[in-house]
Amino acid sequence: MPGVAHIDSIAYNHGTLVKDNPGSVGLGKIEGNIPRLDIEEAARMAGLDVKIDALVNLRGEITGLFVGDPILEHLEGVRQAKEVYATVPAREWMWLL
Repeated sequence: MPGVAHIDSIAYNHGTLVKDNPGSVGLGKIEGNIPRLDIEEAARMAGLDVKIDALVNLRGEITGLFVGDPILEHLEGVRQAKEVYATVPAREWMWLL
């Protein structure tokens, strides 16, 4: 949505929807994510039928490439990103959380 939407739509999605639904958003949160559902609806309304996403390592190299239906390929990319990027904090750092 941000790449093809009007600034007012982006402000509504990233501002109003996030503020009004704080528990529904978060890094990698898919289920019940209201702003994400808004993005999916906008993509369908715009007729977007293909999207490309990539996972990259710290050297900027592509380690995963996802191409296809905008919603389905993104869901798979998020699933793989959680496996690749998520780390459990070391026990001695847990007090910071």
